[in-house]
Amino acid sequence: MSFISLGVFIVISVIHDFLSFTFRPQSASSQWMINQLRMKHEGAEWHQFVRENIKRAKWEGMNMTAPAQELFKLLDTGDQRIANEACSKMGLKLLENLKSVISDFYFEPRGFGHFGYLVSYALYRGGKQCGMAAWGGRNCGVFVQLTGRGCAEVDFKLLHSTIKDLPEIKLTRVDLAADCKRGEYDFNWCKEQYAEGGFTSSGRTPTFTEIKSGGRLDDQGNEFFDGGRSFYVGKRENGKMFRGYEKGKQLLGKGVVLAPEIQDWFRLEVEIHNNSRKIPLDILLDQAAYFAAAYPCLGFVSALAKPIKTLQKVAKAETQKLINHARTSYGSLVRVLRRVGKSDSEIVEMLISKRDRLPRRLNDLQYFNTA
Repeated sequence: MSFISLGVFIVISVIHDFLSFTFRPQSASSQWMINQLRMKHEGAEWHQFVRENIKRAKWEGMNMTAPAQELFKLLDTGDQRIANEACSKMGLKLLENLKSVISDFYFEPRGFGHFGYLVSYALYRGGKQCGMAAWGGRNCGVFVQLTGRGCAEVDFKLLHSTIKDLPEIKLTRVDLAADCKRGEYDFNWCKEQYAEGGFTSSGRTPTFTEIKSGGRLDDQGNEFFDGGRSFYVGKRENGKMFRGYEKGKQLLGKGVVLAPEIQDWFRLEVEIHNNSRKIPLDILLDQAAYFAAAYPCLGFVSALAKPIKTLQKVAKAETQKLINHARTSYGSLVRVLRRVGKSDSEIVEMLISKRDRLPRRLNDLQYFNTA
């Protein structure tokens, strides 16, 4: 994690600048809600009930999966109370545990919900808000969010240990940042890297956006931007986005006093969402490796790079493994069947499973096209 310039060894560390995650206790899980509903609608009545009330239900034989939001609203008040109480108990327990993970941390109820959750809490560090937590309601789970202020004083090794065994734990967003306070990288470097393919992955180049503020011209017509410049690559809704911005000018604009030598402070930041990808918990421990793998031009921060594959790519890879296994195990049988006069459609019909289910290794990837 270093940059060498003019014989000077400069360390550029990668930090966490935003984190959000969800989890769901067993008594608020989708399977628990399905079981509660199934007990009230047995047999053919259950199938009819699902078709009429759960629009996004998916069937694998007799097994059904559906979004928690749709399941929760169909529970009776007693079952909803059980689910909400389970979320509240685990949510409050986690916030208490965070006191040993985040320096000078405490939390207070907000008195209202948030994004479909029944209740929410404001999280504080050093008297200033550093995040938010919410749980219960139609989202039927626990949601925790830490801003840059919250992440600044987190023991991430301890945080990893605290949340890794939570039921259905899922990282939903992680921002990683590298601060360049001595002019190592800047706005022009970002533009040069884009032009040279430094943000191109898998042969595809995402679009970029420039934002400039506080612009003025000197007597020679040269542009200056007192409010700072930002360079964005990609779109948040696609699950990964880069931004490079003049953080020194941003802070100066907010009245923050900076030493002259760091007023050119430039931040490189990668924002990762769980859209079509599973963010590994390991990113809490080895952030530099994931930052380095996000885009080719960021590889300078770590000799080790750990890319996060999209679920589409994982599904294709797993499907190809199964095809290779089937060819090795049963390819000769298929040739024999062809030689004795069986058509390809007859062979497929002979070999296709009579059970309507996916291979186990593809169960979590069922919503992604493997073609």
